Amino acid sequence: GSDQLWNVRAEDFDSVYYYDFLADSCKRISYAASSASTKFGKWQDEIFKKNLPEFTAISVREKSVIPYFEQMSGKKVSVVLDPVFLLSAADWHEIVQEPHIKTPYIFCYLLGSNKEQHERAIKIAKENSCKLVTIPYLNGYNQLDDNFGDIQISAASPQEFLGLIENAAGVVTDSFHATAFSVIFNRPFWALSRFKNQGKTNNNHRVTDILEQSGLLNCYENSSNKLSTPDYSNANKILTVQADKTYGFLKAALGDIEC
Repeated sequence: GSDQLWNVRAEDFDSVYYYDFLADSCKRISYAASSASTKFGKWQDEIFKKNLPEFTAISVREKSVIPYFEQMSGKKVSVVLDPVFLLSAADWHEIVQEPHIKTPYIFCYLLGSNKEQHERAIKIAKENSCKLVTIPYLNGYNQLDDNFGDIQISAASPQEFLGLIENAAGVVTDSFHATAFSVIFNRPFWALSRFKNQGKTNNNHRVTDILEQSGLLNCYENSSNKLSTPDYSNANKILTVQADKTYGFLKAALGDIEC
């Protein structure tokens, strides 16, 4: 599995994500696992030290946690791409549902409760003569989302979510996957921090790691509000190489398993 499977602070965390129900003879492989945080307590150390040595192969999504997990597991840990990057923009386009918005717009997808980020999104849309499209109350009621945006979409399917990103003049977000699909569709975007840079629950590295890996770190907390498409020529090449390495990890890890 992928994403925040190893986020032991998550409400839906479960020990099954370490395959504790499998027989000893079964292979245990982690693919692009994320722990969300880069800071861990003793109780988390105990969980990882107990379970990770049983894995046959370990890969994570964020390279910043590799030293920690190598220490906890006693094994080599690889960094691989989130699975959304293993499909091309053309592949994803096949399931896109086009939005019924006829005017240029900035799509804002914010998970955090940060007044400055909301104000920044409004300013970006205004300075670029675009409508601001939002999906409010993503993490429950948030007063900042009241009347936030020119066009509010109360709910969006995965297909509609992709369409909102692919067709946007630009994207403002603090979300890993909204950032990822902005990159996949080669859209102009502003990646904003969701958390303060201190604290054990800070997981901004989920966004900064993939941007650094793809050579797009200048899109993180970019102070300019001007619409500008990043140089994707190099980023696309880097991600193609990383995708090949990711497939290589999976093939080596699965070995002679018959499907």
